[in-house]
Amino acid sequence: MAIKYLKKAPKTASTDDAKTREIVQTLLKDLETSKEAGCKELTKKFDKYEGDIIVSKERIEEINKSIDQKTKDDVKFAHDRVRKFAEAQLKNYGNDFEIELSKGLYAGQKLVPVNTAGCYIP
Repeated sequence: MAIKYLKKAPKTASTDDAKTREIVQTLLKDLETSKEAGCKELTKKFDKYEGDIIVSKERIEEINKSIDQKTKDDVKFAHDRVRKFAEAQLKNYGNDFEIELSKGLYAGQKLVPVNTAGCYIP
């Protein structure tokens, strides 16, 4: 069965497979030698963040005390929706699906093959 593309981006210098592979391989090679310091540099470069990487339990508790209840409720609301969607993804692994997160709000997943993908996870 032939692959049917729903949409396909034209090749450009910034989407070339070889260039993407070269960038990623260079980045990973640098991280092998620079280790944690390299991760911190990438975080500074991509995320503009220079704070602590590991946050202590004490600091988390201290911050938690200063957050108002509405913010806590909003975070819990978002967390519950993200969890419900993630559980649906696990249940439907490798398949398209749709789920009603709350009355009238639907979310889903459509799997579309791509030739090249890049990802940065802070």
